[in-house]
Amino acid sequence: MRLLSEMRVVLPVAVKRRVAEWARGGPAAGVTLELDGALVVRSGPEVAEAAERARRYVSMRERLVESAREVRGGEPVIRGTRVPVRGLARQIELGETREVLREDYPFLPEEAFELAPLWARAHPRQGRPPRPWAESKGATGAPGARAA
Repeated sequence: MRLLSEMRVVLPVAVKRRVAEWARGGPAAGVTLELDGALVVRSGPEVAEAAERARRYVSMRERLVESAREVRGGEPVIRGTRVPVRGLARQIELGETREVLREDYPFLPEEAFELAPLWARAHPRQGRPPRPWAESKGATGAPGARAA
């Protein structure tokens, strides 16, 4: 679909749907989809690998990520723990080694270290960023109060 959009080929919606359904099915390398005899889409090994990575991600996400109001206020965590997915992803992003993370979180499954950065990229924070300075005490001593 990305290639088609970059080529600026105008295709009917029905044809785009056929391509999307074919791609979602995870076609094996070398499998082709003929579109009205004028265009043939062939699946290369990269497509099959990307489809497999996507299936693996979905499987890990369903098994390892949970969000419950009574656990950290609903923040997504690794299932059965109170370890926030975004927090783990941030540590990995900042270059923390797998060995150190294993020492800090010996109870986490190995897949959690693979899943966290992927999940965090797929689910960026929404809304305004936190404003810690707004929570500090102002001149009146009330949280968030402004000095006159």
